Amino acid sequence: MTEPRYLAVLDPLGTGAAATLTVQPRSSLAPAYRGAHMTVWVGSGTPVLHGNGQGILIGRLFPKASAREVEALPSSIFLSDGRALINEYWGDYICLCAPSARSELRAIRAPSGTLPAYRIRQGPVTYLTSHIEIALDQGLIRPAIDWQ
Repeated sequence: MTEPRYLAVLDPLGTGAAATLTVQPRSSLAPAYRGAHMTVWVGSGTPVLHGNGQGILIGRLFPKASAREVEALPSSIFLSDGRALINEYWGDYICLCAPSARSELRAIRAPSGTLPAYRIRQGPVTYLTSHIEIALDQGLIRPAIDWQ
């Protein structure tokens, strides 16, 4: 399995931040989810589970009761505001929830923390990415040397 690569734009106020972002070809990311308040791009080979328009899970998910990998994202995760994810499943993942009834967004990272998740805030918009290089390529951050 290839190392998961992703970039997510969480835009609860609908500022259009994702529309102004031009994903650079060298990052090798393709659209995986587009909603009113959230857009997600993933790299080739990155495991993804879709949540019927309510969000996306990047990574691998297993029920605690068995070792069989989940193939479809259970609706109980969204109905419980993510609590079912922590209580009933394990794996290496980040789950991005965007319930259609409200503009509240949730990013739930696996407690193991093995799947990287870098967070960048710009005003009301939050960017999440698996690799700092993706943020650099997109111009979301500028490196600076602290000479002090």
